[in-house]
Amino acid sequence: MVESATDSHALELVRRAVREARDGDPAASFTLRRAELELAGAQSAAPLRRVLSRVRESLDAGDAFADQVSDVLVRSGGTLERRRSFEAAQGLYELATELRPLCAKTALHAARAAREAGDPEAARAHYARVIALDDGGRLARLARMGEAILEGAGERLLSREIRHAVLAGDEEMAGVGLEARALLRCGSLRCREAIRDLCACALRYPDPDDRARVVERLAGLLLDEGDLQGAREALLLLHEIGDGAQRALAVERLYRVSERLGDRVGVYRWRGRNAPPAARQGGEGDGAGGSAGERRATLPLPVLQRWRDAVVEGARTT
Repeated sequence: MVESATDSHALELVRRAVREARDGDPAASFTLRRAELELAGAQSAAPLRRVLSRVRESLDAGDAFADQVSDVLVRSGGTLERRRSFEAAQGLYELATELRPLCAKTALHAARAAREAGDPEAARAHYARVIALDDGGRLARLARMGEAILEGAGERLLSREIRHAVLAGDEEMAGVGLEARALLRCGSLRCREAIRDLCACALRYPDPDDRARVVERLAGLLLDEGDLQGAREALLLLHEIGDGAQRALAVERLYRVSERLGDRVGVYRWRGRNAPPAARQGGEGDGAGGSAGERRATLPLPVLQRWRDAVVEGARTT
């Protein structure tokens, strides 16, 4: 049994099971069973077990095998990315590209995960594949943005690309640029500007997983800056739009923030881990628990509250 979904041996077993099943290798059933036994019971390995389950269901799928298994590889890779297990996500995405070598979107996923995992050579190769497969298309433009980020694109270049994306109505491209610029500004200790970029990014991203990832990053940055009430707004939002792991993280941090603010309503509400979906109530998001003079504000609290409402509304319509 593995202790982590990022265990290299577990990933290698999954790769072997998928490849053998794809090739019709008689050893596939044995490898699949071995992988299932080794991954049994490890909570962090749930994304890998999901892949194995789909492989078993698809053993007799014939030509449909590649599409059926690559879909679950991409979904499971996304789960691992949200957990910041970038190497494991990269492994699943790359396996999906083997099954669907002509899918530019899958290659783009693999490139992003490789970049985050600190594997620039693999990221460059995947970006090049996206550009070749989608020459002149929006995925190719996203890949070129990724290449620019990989090569340490300066703030001026990123700002220009963001403007072009906004004018072209390409929300995803604008979100990618804003997130990259926020990281660049954090690195130069311009955290308040980075916070504004992340707020804008959450409004731009059309994909719910991207949106939740950015909100989680924003909450952490607000906490680092000592803006507890601002962080509370971001955490309430994360609790509403995030996945199970992100909601659990939000509950834990909301409890701690409420304690630090002296917010008894918040402490009572978030003490348990089965809290209902977040909604603004007395004592939360309304300035209770700390006066304006005590707050290390990064953005005005009403602005952050309106931002939170706008992100929620956008999430409901996409």
